[in-house]
Amino acid sequence: MCGPIRMTYAGGTPSATFEVDKGTKTTEEWIAAAFNTLQLSAPSDTTALTAQWCCDGDDQVCPLTRNPGETYINFFRRFKEEVEGKMADCPPEA
Repeated sequence: MCGPIRMTYAGGTPSATFEVDKGTKTTEEWIAAAFNTLQLSAPSDTTALTAQWCCDGDDQVCPLTRNPGETYINFFRRFKEEVEGKMADCPPEA
């Protein structure tokens, strides 16, 4: 079972962290849910943002940081590619 997507805003007002659990969602739904939450909760488009994704029981955490001036949609495209590239390494869900 894959762990949550965790987003952290650094230096924003307010700073915030939120998690979106995978649960029974498909990878596509899981990433879309995180993106929707991000759009609703982001303080501003200039906020530094780091996303993390990992598998439960796996020490490998994959942080990805938004580049200066990168739009949220482009950041999420990069993040989605990163997650999908690593999904094959994730243990099968029960």
